[in-house]
Amino acid sequence: MPTFTAFTTLPDRDRAEALSELLDELDPAPYGVGVFEIEDGSERWEVGSYFLEHPDETALALMAAAHGAEPFVVSELPDVDWVAHVRRELAPVAAGRFFVHGAHDADKVPDKVIPLRIEAAMAFGTGHHGTTLGCLRALDDLERDGLRARRVADIGCGTAVLAVAAAKIWPRISTR
Repeated sequence: MPTFTAFTTLPDRDRAEALSELLDELDPAPYGVGVFEIEDGSERWEVGSYFLEHPDETALALMAAAHGAEPFVVSELPDVDWVAHVRRELAPVAAGRFFVHGAHDADKVPDKVIPLRIEAAMAFGTGHHGTTLGCLRALDDLERDGLRARRVADIGCGTAVLAVAAAKIWPRISTR
């Protein structure tokens, strides 16, 4: 099933937010709309929308003109299985003694590491984000410095890789 995007830019936040609210009245309506500041010093804002059907380009052009926006750029996104793509392309991560990998890299696990097998999916938690990487390194450092945790909370929206890592180095802890 094709997916379409429609993006435009505007000179200020108020007009960008007003335009984003108006997009919900289109037929077909977008299934997602976002407003973002363009972080290049231009003080411009971007409005992006995603559609399951080709959007009404005439209506988009009228909306853009009425709000002082650039004309919308409409594109069809390729039908890609992003999870499968990521699984093929995602490299393992070394974080202290932890080695986060997917099944496709099981043969690459070095000796003397703590392997954490995490399959790439639509959630966070593969160790590639700087926050996750830093937390894994911190867990390793804390354990090496003699900390013996009794409880660990992995509060996030991902794979629970931090809870898994904590359970590997402190097998008697309670994880949440």
